[in-house]
Amino acid sequence: MLTKIDGDVIQYQSKRNKLIPHITNTSNLMGSGVAYSLYKKWPVVKCEYHEWGNSQYYNTLDGLNTNVQSVLGQVQFLKVEPKVYVGNMLGQ
Repeated sequence: MLTKIDGDVIQYQSKRNKLIPHITNTSNLMGSGVAYSLYKKWPVVKCEYHEWGNSQYYNTLDGLNTNVQSVLGQVQFLKVEPKVYVGNMLGQ
């Protein structure tokens, strides 16, 4: 079941599992907006995103993905609390 949340999704409390979808870039950069809020609360989100960005999913040249089409839509699921997950999706 999906629940629409008005307000801060990070602070939303639920007794059920919570998945926070997060669209990320393909440049392995994370530093503002929703990304900032996510890694401020859960530093592992940024660490794992950068590790993923340095992995085989990326073919980088000067920090920019040279094969964007091959990675768009890939999702990295991270368990950040017992019932809270972040889904980083490569989408831009």
